[in-house]
Amino acid sequence: MKKISIVVLLVLIQAFMFGCTAARTPQPTPEPTLTQTVQPTATATVPSGPARLQFIGHDCFLLTAGDGTRILMDPYRTAYVPIDISTFPPNLTADLVTMSQLHPDHSGIREVAGNPRGMYQAGVNHIGAVTITGYTTDQAYFDGSPAGGSGMTIAVTVFVLETGGVKIVHMGAAGVIAQDDILAAIENADVAIIDAMGTDSHPVPEMMAQLRKSHVRTVIPAHNSFHENDRFYGALTVEEFVKMLTPDEMVTRASGSEITVTPGMPVQVLVLTPSALAAQ
Repeated sequence: MKKISIVVLLVLIQAFMFGCTAARTPQPTPEPTLTQTVQPTATATVPSGPARLQFIGHDCFLLTAGDGTRILMDPYRTAYVPIDISTFPPNLTADLVTMSQLHPDHSGIREVAGNPRGMYQAGVNHIGAVTITGYTTDQAYFDGSPAGGSGMTIAVTVFVLETGGVKIVHMGAAGVIAQDDILAAIENADVAIIDAMGTDSHPVPEMMAQLRKSHVRTVIPAHNSFHENDRFYGALTVEEFVKMLTPDEMVTRASGSEITVTPGMPVQVLVLTPSALAAQ
Protein backbone atom coordinates (compact mmCIF):
# COMPACT_ATOMS: atom_id res chain seq x y z
CA MET A 1 0.00 0.00 0.00
CA LYS A 2 2.81 2.40 0.85
CA LYS A 3 4.49 1.66 -2.49
CA ILE A 4 1.25 2.47 -4.33
CA SER A 5 0.86 5.76 -2.42
CA ILE A 6 4.42 6.79 -3.24
CA VAL A 7 3.85 6.07 -6.93
CA VAL A 8 0.61 8.09 -6.94
CA LEU A 9 2.37 10.93 -5.15
CA LEU A 10 5.19 10.99 -7.73
CA VAL A 11 2.67 11.04 -10.59
CA LEU A 12 0.81 13.96 -9.00
CA ILE A 13 4.05 15.90 -8.51
CA GLN A 14 5.08 15.37 -12.17
CA ALA A 15 1.63 16.45 -13.37
CA PHE A 16 1.79 19.58 -11.23
CA MET A 17 5.25 20.48 -12.55
CA PHE A 18 4.16 19.93 -16.16
CA GLY A 19 1.14 22.15 -15.63
CA CYS A 20 3.32 24.96 -14.26
CA THR A 21 5.70 24.66 -17.18
CA ALA A 22 2.85 24.78 -19.69
CA ALA A 23 1.40 27.87 -18.02
CA ARG A 24 4.70 29.69 -18.45
CA THR A 25 4.85 28.94 -22.18
CA PRO A 26 4.31 32.20 -24.14
CA GLN A 27 0.98 32.27 -25.93
CA PRO A 28 0.68 33.28 -29.59
CA THR A 29 0.10 37.01 -30.11
CA PRO A 30 -3.47 37.64 -31.32
CA GLU A 31 -4.06 38.76 -34.88
CA PRO A 32 -4.73 42.45 -35.53
CA THR A 33 -8.38 43.52 -35.40
CA LEU A 34 -8.26 45.04 -38.90
CA THR A 35 -9.29 42.55 -41.57
CA GLN A 36 -8.65 42.71 -45.27
CA THR A 37 -11.96 43.48 -46.98
CA VAL A 38 -11.11 43.26 -50.67
CA GLN A 39 -12.58 40.38 -52.62
CA PRO A 40 -10.88 39.41 -55.90
CA THR A 41 -12.76 40.11 -59.13
CA ALA A 42 -12.19 38.76 -62.61
CA THR A 43 -10.53 41.54 -64.62
CA ALA A 44 -9.95 45.27 -64.59
CA THR A 45 -12.03 47.53 -66.81
CA VAL A 46 -10.54 49.74 -69.53
CA PRO A 47 -9.80 53.34 -68.46
CA SER A 48 -11.01 56.23 -70.59
CA GLY A 49 -8.34 58.76 -69.62
CA PRO A 50 -4.88 59.20 -68.08
CA ALA A 51 -3.97 58.29 -64.52
CA ARG A 52 -3.35 61.04 -61.97
CA LEU A 53 -1.17 60.69 -58.88
CA GLN A 54 -1.43 63.09 -55.94
CA PHE A 55 0.89 63.34 -52.94
CA ILE A 56 -1.36 63.86 -49.89
CA GLY A 57 1.33 63.82 -47.20
CA HIS A 58 3.86 61.66 -45.34
CA ASP A 59 3.60 58.35 -47.28
CA CYS A 60 0.02 58.83 -48.49
CA PHE A 61 -0.73 59.06 -52.22
CA LEU A 62 -3.97 59.04 -54.19
CA LEU A 63 -4.15 57.35 -57.59
CA THR A 64 -7.13 58.35 -59.73
CA ALA A 65 -7.42 56.05 -62.74
CA GLY A 66 -8.81 57.07 -66.12
CA ASP A 67 -12.24 55.64 -65.24
CA GLY A 68 -12.37 57.54 -61.95
CA THR A 69 -11.36 54.64 -59.69
CA ARG A 70 -9.59 56.02 -56.61
CA ILE A 71 -6.87 54.05 -54.80
CA LEU A 72 -5.47 55.63 -51.64
CA MET A 73 -2.09 54.38 -50.43
CA ASP A 74 -0.95 54.48 -46.79
CA PRO A 75 -3.31 57.05 -45.26
CA TYR A 76 -2.05 58.42 -41.96
CA ARG A 77 -3.50 59.19 -38.57
CA THR A 78 -2.74 62.84 -37.96
CA ALA A 79 -1.22 62.41 -34.50
CA TYR A 80 1.46 60.04 -35.84
CA VAL A 81 3.09 62.14 -38.58
CA PRO A 82 5.36 65.21 -38.56
CA ILE A 83 3.60 68.33 -37.26
CA ASP A 84 4.14 70.05 -40.62
CA ILE A 85 1.55 67.70 -42.14
CA SER A 86 -1.93 69.07 -41.53
CA THR A 87 -4.96 67.12 -40.35
CA PHE A 88 -5.91 64.27 -42.68
CA PRO A 89 -8.33 65.65 -45.31
CA PRO A 90 -11.79 65.06 -43.83
CA ASN A 91 -13.64 64.53 -47.13
CA LEU A 92 -11.07 62.40 -48.93
CA THR A 93 -12.76 59.33 -50.41
CA ALA A 94 -11.42 56.18 -52.04
CA ASP A 95 -12.68 52.95 -53.52
CA LEU A 96 -9.78 51.02 -52.00
CA VAL A 97 -7.10 51.72 -49.40
CA THR A 98 -3.76 49.91 -49.49
CA MET A 99 -1.59 49.80 -46.36
CA SER A 100 2.05 48.78 -46.59
CA GLN A 101 2.11 48.08 -42.85
CA LEU A 102 -0.18 48.58 -39.88
CA HIS A 103 1.63 51.34 -38.03
CA PRO A 104 -0.76 54.29 -37.54
CA ASP A 105 1.23 56.54 -39.90
CA HIS A 106 0.52 54.05 -42.72
CA SER A 107 -2.87 52.55 -41.85
CA GLY A 108 -5.34 55.34 -41.10
CA ILE A 109 -8.14 53.75 -43.10
CA ARG A 110 -10.67 54.97 -40.53
CA GLU A 111 -9.74 58.54 -41.46
CA VAL A 112 -10.90 57.98 -45.05
CA ALA A 113 -14.45 58.98 -45.98
CA GLY A 114 -16.83 56.69 -47.80
CA ASN A 115 -16.13 53.42 -45.94
CA PRO A 116 -13.54 52.13 -48.44
CA ARG A 117 -12.30 48.57 -48.66
CA GLY A 118 -8.86 47.81 -47.27
CA MET A 119 -5.91 45.73 -48.49
CA TYR A 120 -2.72 45.14 -46.53
CA GLN A 121 -1.71 41.59 -47.46
CA ALA A 122 -0.29 39.89 -50.52
CA GLY A 123 -2.69 39.08 -53.34
CA VAL A 124 -4.16 40.31 -56.62
CA ASN A 125 -7.31 42.41 -56.92
CA HIS A 126 -9.04 44.34 -59.69
CA ILE A 127 -10.90 47.52 -58.78
CA GLY A 128 -12.40 49.33 -61.75
CA ALA A 129 -9.58 50.03 -64.20
CA VAL A 130 -6.82 49.25 -61.67
CA THR A 131 -5.07 45.96 -60.94
CA ILE A 132 -3.44 45.93 -57.51
CA THR A 133 -0.89 43.28 -56.55
CA GLY A 134 0.53 43.05 -53.07
CA TYR A 135 3.85 41.37 -52.28
CA THR A 136 4.90 40.44 -48.75
CA THR A 137 8.51 41.42 -48.08
CA ASP A 138 10.97 39.88 -45.65
CA GLN A 139 10.93 43.15 -43.71
CA ALA A 140 8.75 43.87 -40.69
CA TYR A 141 8.15 46.46 -38.00
CA PHE A 142 7.12 45.99 -34.39
CA ASP A 143 3.91 47.24 -32.76
CA GLY A 144 1.73 47.35 -35.86
CA SER A 145 -1.94 48.05 -35.35
CA PRO A 146 -4.36 50.73 -36.52
CA ALA A 147 -5.27 51.23 -32.85
CA GLY A 148 -1.59 51.21 -31.82
CA GLY A 149 0.17 49.14 -29.22
CA SER A 150 -0.70 45.63 -30.38
CA GLY A 151 2.76 44.27 -29.60
CA MET A 152 2.86 42.49 -32.95
CA THR A 153 5.48 42.38 -35.66
CA ILE A 154 3.82 43.14 -38.98
CA ALA A 155 5.37 42.38 -42.36
CA VAL A 156 5.72 45.14 -44.92
CA THR A 157 3.77 44.80 -48.19
CA VAL A 158 4.86 46.36 -51.48
CA PHE A 159 1.97 47.26 -53.79
CA VAL A 160 2.12 47.37 -57.58
CA LEU A 161 -0.73 49.27 -59.25
CA GLU A 162 -1.32 48.95 -62.99
CA THR A 163 -3.81 50.90 -65.07
CA GLY A 164 -3.98 52.23 -68.61
CA GLY A 165 -0.54 50.89 -69.53
CA VAL A 166 1.28 52.43 -66.57
CA LYS A 167 2.84 50.76 -63.55
CA ILE A 168 3.08 52.52 -60.18
CA VAL A 169 4.92 50.94 -57.25
CA HIS A 170 4.28 52.01 -53.69
CA MET A 171 7.23 50.68 -51.71
CA GLY A 172 5.65 51.82 -48.46
CA ALA A 173 7.86 51.12 -45.49
CA ALA A 174 10.13 48.74 -47.42
CA GLY A 175 13.85 49.39 -47.77
CA VAL A 176 16.22 47.35 -49.94
CA ILE A 177 14.36 44.40 -51.49
CA ALA A 178 15.86 40.92 -51.53
CA GLN A 179 13.04 38.80 -53.01
CA ASP A 180 13.24 37.94 -56.70
CA ASP A 181 9.45 38.03 -57.22
CA ILE A 182 9.22 41.62 -55.98
CA LEU A 183 12.23 42.71 -58.02
CA ALA A 184 10.60 41.18 -61.10
CA ALA A 185 7.30 42.92 -60.29
CA ILE A 186 8.80 46.41 -60.03
CA GLU A 187 10.86 46.00 -63.22
CA ASN A 188 10.29 48.87 -65.68
CA ALA A 189 7.87 50.68 -63.37
CA ASP A 190 6.88 54.14 -64.54
CA VAL A 191 6.78 55.47 -60.96
CA ALA A 192 8.11 54.18 -57.65
CA ILE A 193 7.23 55.90 -54.37
CA ILE A 194 9.89 55.26 -51.72
CA ASP A 195 10.42 55.92 -48.02
CA ALA A 196 13.45 58.17 -48.47
CA MET A 197 14.35 58.21 -44.80
CA GLY A 198 18.04 57.57 -45.25
CA THR A 199 18.24 55.66 -41.97
CA ASP A 200 20.02 52.31 -41.53
CA SER A 201 16.84 50.51 -42.58
CA HIS A 202 16.44 52.72 -45.67
CA PRO A 203 19.93 53.42 -47.08
CA VAL A 204 19.63 55.87 -49.96
CA PRO A 205 22.54 54.67 -52.17
CA GLU A 206 21.51 51.01 -51.99
CA MET A 207 17.82 51.71 -52.56
CA MET A 208 18.45 53.97 -55.54
CA ALA A 209 20.96 51.55 -57.07
CA GLN A 210 18.42 48.75 -56.83
CA LEU A 211 15.67 50.83 -58.43
CA ARG A 212 17.94 51.86 -61.28
CA LYS A 213 19.01 48.24 -61.81
CA SER A 214 15.31 47.38 -62.08
CA HIS A 215 14.90 50.15 -64.71
CA VAL A 216 12.41 52.10 -62.60
CA ARG A 217 11.95 55.49 -64.23
CA THR A 218 10.46 58.19 -61.99
CA VAL A 219 11.28 57.90 -58.27
CA ILE A 220 9.26 59.99 -55.80
CA PRO A 221 10.68 60.42 -52.27
CA ALA A 222 8.30 60.45 -49.30
CA HIS A 223 8.17 59.82 -45.53
CA ASN A 224 10.73 62.57 -44.87
CA SER A 225 11.42 65.00 -42.07
CA PHE A 226 10.89 68.71 -42.64
CA HIS A 227 13.49 70.16 -40.28
CA GLU A 228 17.01 69.07 -39.36
CA ASN A 229 16.38 69.84 -35.68
CA ASP A 230 12.97 68.13 -35.55
CA ARG A 231 13.31 64.81 -37.31
CA PHE A 232 10.67 62.16 -37.81
CA TYR A 233 12.39 59.08 -36.34
CA GLY A 234 15.74 60.15 -37.75
CA ALA A 235 14.51 60.59 -41.33
CA LEU A 236 16.32 62.85 -43.77
CA THR A 237 14.73 65.99 -45.13
CA VAL A 238 14.02 65.94 -48.86
CA GLU A 239 16.95 68.27 -49.49
CA GLU A 240 19.30 65.99 -47.55
CA PHE A 241 17.99 63.05 -49.56
CA VAL A 242 18.70 64.88 -52.83
CA LYS A 243 22.27 65.62 -51.72
CA MET A 244 22.88 61.88 -51.27
CA LEU A 245 22.00 61.08 -54.89
CA THR A 246 24.68 60.33 -57.45
CA PRO A 247 25.63 63.22 -59.79
CA ASP A 248 24.01 61.54 -62.79
CA GLU A 249 20.53 61.59 -61.23
CA MET A 250 18.18 64.16 -62.77
CA VAL A 251 16.14 65.88 -60.05
CA THR A 252 12.86 67.52 -61.05
CA ARG A 253 10.94 69.72 -58.64
CA ALA A 254 7.24 69.83 -59.44
CA SER A 255 5.26 72.98 -58.74
CA GLY A 256 2.52 71.15 -56.87
CA SER A 257 1.37 67.84 -55.45
CA GLU A 258 -0.14 66.14 -58.50
CA ILE A 259 1.16 64.67 -61.76
CA THR A 260 -0.16 62.77 -64.75
CA VAL A 261 1.40 59.31 -65.05
CA THR A 262 2.06 58.20 -68.61
CA PRO A 263 3.80 55.13 -70.07
CA GLY A 264 7.55 55.66 -70.29
CA MET A 265 7.91 58.35 -67.62
CA PRO A 266 11.26 60.22 -67.55
CA VAL A 267 14.19 58.75 -65.65
CA GLN A 268 14.25 61.20 -62.76
CA VAL A 269 13.83 61.84 -59.08
CA LEU A 270 10.63 63.84 -58.80
CA VAL A 271 10.09 66.03 -55.72
CA LEU A 272 6.43 66.77 -55.05
CA THR A 273 4.93 69.11 -52.46
CA PRO A 274 2.43 67.31 -50.19
CA SER A 275 -1.04 68.80 -50.54
CA ALA A 276 -1.49 68.42 -46.78
CA LEU A 277 1.58 70.65 -46.32
CA ALA A 278 0.43 73.25 -48.83
CA ALA A 279 -2.99 73.36 -47.15
CA GLN A 280 -1.58 74.96 -44.00
